[in-house]
Amino acid sequence: MKIVTTVTTDKDDIMLRQCNPSKYLELIACGFYDLRNTPYTFKCIRKTGECKNYMLQILLSGQGFHTIDGVTHTLHAGQCILYEPNAPQHIIHYGADDPVMAWLHFYGHGATELVEDLKLQGIHMLHTTSGVKKQVLTLARESRSLLPDSPHLCQSYLIQFLVTLSRSFKDNSLYNYDSDKIAPAINHILTEYAAHSLSNKEYAQMCYLSESRFSHIFKEVTGTTPKKLIEQKRIEAAKEIFTSSSTRPRIFEVARAVGYEDPYYFSRIFKKNTGVSPEVFLKQCDK
Repeated sequence: MKIVTTVTTDKDDIMLRQCNPSKYLELIACGFYDLRNTPYTFKCIRKTGECKNYMLQILLSGQGFHTIDGVTHTLHAGQCILYEPNAPQHIIHYGADDPVMAWLHFYGHGATELVEDLKLQGIHMLHTTSGVKKQVLTLARESRSLLPDSPHLCQSYLIQFLVTLSRSFKDNSLYNYDSDKIAPAINHILTEYAAHSLSNKEYAQMCYLSESRFSHIFKEVTGTTPKKLIEQKRIEAAKEIFTSSSTRPRIFEVARAVGYEDPYYFSRIFKKNTGVSPEVFLKQCDK
């Protein structure tokens, strides 16, 4: 496994380090794993209680797989996840996916308050990873020379990084924080619309949200439901096939191509969305 840079406070097991009443905030370890162009697989399997501190992972490229409550979720480049102390961790990255991940462990009696104030809990999409990557590199480089002799200066670098990370979630006026919460579901719908659609519960799990919270945010951001968005995407794709084909396409073939096995049902949905049947639409295209 290629480890680009790693720094730890001491030789103790970093997983077992926990809150010291005298420490407001302390960085325990940080670094990068770079598996690009390697045959390696990175696995992190920790049971409940095995990691006593906060563990933050940021995916800078590729993808990784996090299993939470028995459900495996795919995290993509530009996403980060924060694991609470004592939470189980089941993480796998395959070299074939070209993942690069930054990670850090931290704790202290002020860590929980800081995490809550900065809204770092759970999973987030980043507005950009470039600034965050630079901050992690600085944190790792400076920590290597500062730890353990300059804990207060190291603490300031850690706070600066966590604030930068938090601001990358919500600091841009054009950046819709709620839309990024449901970005995994929207991306799945836009790319896999022709496949079997998932349930709202499955989409919610994909976004690390409760089903009710997911439904509320999705409707607020898109103005519709996942089922309706899939339907709209399928009809738009069908219209594109009808208008761009060099030969007259068969309706049942178009229906199957966009995700409908029953051509009669497809025709009803098509007319409901366009006001005309596929046959009439085709005739209009021939004019």
